[in-house]
Amino acid sequence: MIRSILLVPLMAACGPPNFCGAYTTEVDGVCVGEAPAEAPVLPAVEDYLAEMGDCILQEPGDELDLQAGCALGACVGDTLAEISAALAAEPVCDVYGTGEAYCGFRGLGIRTLSAAFPDEAEPDPDAVVISLWVSGEFVGADSEGLGLGTGMRCFVDQQGMPDKATLGPGADGWGIAEATWYDLGIVVRDGAAPWIQTDVDGSVDQITFFIDE
Repeated sequence: MIRSILLVPLMAACGPPNFCGAYTTEVDGVCVGEAPAEAPVLPAVEDYLAEMGDCILQEPGDELDLQAGCALGACVGDTLAEISAALAAEPVCDVYGTGEAYCGFRGLGIRTLSAAFPDEAEPDPDAVVISLWVSGEFVGADSEGLGLGTGMRCFVDQQGMPDKATLGPGADGWGIAEATWYDLGIVVRDGAAPWIQTDVDGSVDQITFFIDE
């Protein structure tokens, strides 16, 4: 990294108090420090969308319905109780002070976001699930073969160019870490989670269905 020295003459001692700015120190009557490094030039998202690798599909199935926003018959927009019934499983939930309940269904790789009872640490079973996502141990695909492990390229081929795309680093350089289609209410992610997308490898690790509240 190229470093440069920033020299700022100090005002006379009889004047107002003088302060060297952040990352500078006073040396013989001047403020000495390093000028901020130039921001790195990031690759253009459009370039990566245009140059993604080949589409690698899963075995076609009926476990996912991307158009309806469903996984194993549980659909975003259903109530938490309806999703529990569809999956024949009881959720394990964490409730936060914001009134949100994050629930998971063990062994299925399905999680949901919905509302909780006011002032109670319990999810509201009649609350509409506004977000449902699959990851981890979820197994299955839609009728076209889109699912976890599918190449990110496949989603672009099938759904068209995303409305929003985010880059993330991987072992072989930068790649598409997240792609969103607002009209379909779908987000696909390459990486373990939005806040640690440092293992981008070209395949999808999480599919999220969402609706506007």
